[in-house]
Amino acid sequence: MPRTKTFDPEWALTKAMEVFRARGYGSTHMGKIAEHIGVSRSSLYATFGDKRTLFLSGLRRDAQAYRTEGMPDLGTSAAPRKAIIDLFESTFVEGGGATPPAGILLIRAALELVPNDPEVSALVQDEVAVLEQNIRRGIERAQTVGEIDSDVDAAQAAWALLGLFLGTHLLLRSKPVLHAAARQVEALLPPPQESRRRGPGPVSPRPPKLSSE
Repeated sequence: MPRTKTFDPEWALTKAMEVFRARGYGSTHMGKIAEHIGVSRSSLYATFGDKRTLFLSGLRRDAQAYRTEGMPDLGTSAAPRKAIIDLFESTFVEGGGATPPAGILLIRAALELVPNDPEVSALVQDEVAVLEQNIRRGIERAQTVGEIDSDVDAAQAAWALLGLFLGTHLLLRSKPVLHAAARQVEALLPPPQESRRRGPGPVSPRPPKLSSE
């Protein structure tokens, strides 16, 4: 008779993701995960398979949770410009519990696995595209209600903000960087009167796609 598992797989997956977020993929070993969860390595392998399978399971789950629960719908916000700025002023509060797990794991995946793993690359591309589209809809909504100057190129600004959003994940523990990020958002999304005084700002180039080659 097979041995009955003594832990809940969903809870164990949550605990495993804590290790991946803290250490990254390459520095995380199944033994360390098993130790963190408090189970044997054999039980971990029997439940989830190898490390890559475990990581992908957690990445997919956390990304879906962020889409449905953690990501504000900027395109329907009553105050869209503020909602976009709040992504940087509240999402990255150290120790505040608001940092989206998917964001950290996507960055880890992009840095460590995307160049050599087409499956991870496709997942990262999908989630990044969803975030970029959400930011763009928020900018367009803010332009419609008169919160952001109509001269701002919504697509270009969304790409610039996406890069800032993802890049800030790499510097989460640097509070001066977090404050600077919020100021960058405000500068990229000027209200109409400020934009007219200053004239048009520089256009940010579209960043290259992550490649699996």
